[in-house]
Amino acid sequence: MKKNRLLKVKKIVVMLLLIVLAVVLALLAKYRMYQKKLQEKAETMNRLATETIVTVADDTEEKETAKYDFEKLRETNKDIYAWITIPDTMVDYPVLQSETDNKYLDTNIDGSQGYPGCIYSNKCNSKKFDDYITVLYGHNMKSGEMFGSLHQFGEEEFFDDFDTYSIETESARYIYSVYAVVNYNDSLITAKYGVKTREGRDAFIQSLEACRGNSSTHFHDEVNFKDDDKVLVLSVCISGQKDRRLLVVSKLEEIIEF
Repeated sequence: MKKNRLLKVKKIVVMLLLIVLAVVLALLAKYRMYQKKLQEKAETMNRLATETIVTVADDTEEKETAKYDFEKLRETNKDIYAWITIPDTMVDYPVLQSETDNKYLDTNIDGSQGYPGCIYSNKCNSKKFDDYITVLYGHNMKSGEMFGSLHQFGEEEFFDDFDTYSIETESARYIYSVYAVVNYNDSLITAKYGVKTREGRDAFIQSLEACRGNSSTHFHDEVNFKDDDKVLVLSVCISGQKDRRLLVVSKLEEIIEF
């Protein structure tokens, strides 16, 4: 009798272990499929960059020329209007804007749903980067893709050594210097501050002061904003801090027209 009871218990334990094993294997398979899809999306982005780079026949020309073929880019997705490249990071992506705000938070460049999404701005911002505040959003991917590698700016040495980065549109290249990297709250900057006004820009810059001393926060205090200086904000989530955002705040230094 006792042996039978023990045998039944063993059978139940074995069954439970088999069920747990099956669940674990199913979850692993699902995770691998998820990672495969992410890799496919990343490869799509990389291929897009390679296929749309413009070949310049005469590189002795004094006039700057566009690096990307935006007509070809728009064949992939009509909402592409710019390309952002940040040296020494993984940020080298098209920038999109839709009539539906936050569409590309969970929509990929091919229109499929889910991660990694795209780098995007909302329709309150001009596509000419001529607002006093422009905000670009991207996911904090663990792989470092999208805006995940912006967290490198939180390292003081990287921040101090960094020079400039660029955004290109069909008609111009915009050169930015980094003013600050800030552990900020999750408020909607474009709604809280007037992106079209100098007063809105100044109020936003002033709001950053309250963040001094926060983790991953650094400033280049020699950078000043005055007159019609424009600000670009790159916004990404912070792991484990759902109500915080890491902002890379930059100043537009130069516009090179094509």
